Amino acid sequence: MGLEISAKISSQNYKHILKMQKIVQLEDAIFRKEENFRPANLQHHLQFWESEILKDHPHKQAILGWLQGVKIEEF
Repeated sequence: MGLEISAKISSQNYKHILKMQKIVQLEDAIFRKEENFRPANLQHHLQFWESEILKDHPHKQAILGWLQGVKIEEF
């Protein structure tokens, strides 16, 4: 999985959060260890983003494209 988050919102209950469409406050979704953050790492988790995070998102394909690398020319 891509994100490591605090015990308040653990990776074990993210599906419940998505299913129930709960609103998560930024303060509750804190990375466990800042040193584990790696920029430009989202492209390694495309399947998770596609099937879980962007499942029914209306701009799913555009966002998936951005996760693979933004092309400045498009903007």
